[in-house]
Amino acid sequence: MAGGKLSPRQKMINLMYLIFIAMLAMQMDKKVLSSFGFMKEKIEDANVASSTNIDNILTSLNTKASDQPDKFADLNTKAQEINKLSENLFIYMSALKDSILSDTDDEDKTNYEAMSGGDRLDEMFFKGEGLTDKGEEFVSNINTFMNTWVINTRCIIFIDNTHLEILFSYI
Repeated sequence: MAGGKLSPRQKMINLMYLIFIAMLAMQMDKKVLSSFGFMKEKIEDANVASSTNIDNILTSLNTKASDQPDKFADLNTKAQEINKLSENLFIYMSALKDSILSDTDDEDKTNYEAMSGGDRLDEMFFKGEGLTDKGEEFVSNINTFMNTWVINTRCIIFIDNTHLEILFSYI
């Protein structure tokens, strides 16, 4: 398959091979969906624990900013801004998830093997080759979060076709 002059027979075999791989990729196993669902539950549990930890850290930082404002006031302000930004994105994503699952029965919300269709998301975000208003709103929210986060953390992001690299400049 790598270069050179291929006979019509070999071209047909290669095309059939690619179609076969595409068909296999479209038939995602139900166990894979279950695994993603269980991972989602574990991540949600970790989010609750992390949220409590972050609240404790922010409270401690706020106390330090009160005690030593010249050293911690700016850091506290930036931390509060980033926390608010993250909370807003989290609330938006939660509302979006709830609207997607709004007409799903409660017992089906944990039946991950039945969630193989993505038609609802496609209809919500895409119209032809472009985005719907909801899709534009989603992209705008992600871009706003990303751009504001980069400014507040003094982070430099390099993106090319092969990887994403993030460099931090600590305050």
